Amino acid sequence: MVAVEVLKDLGLVILMFGIGIGLNIEKIRKYGKLAILVAII
Repeated sequence: MVAVEVLKDLGLVILMFGIGIGLNIEKIRKYGKLAILVAII
């Protein structure tokens, strides 16, 4: 069972890293303020 947990954690790290690589900084700057405003409402 320990091996399954290690593989699960590793898969999650790889997935999050892949998403982080795919993010465009300009899009975050452009839509970030709108997202914060919507989150507050």
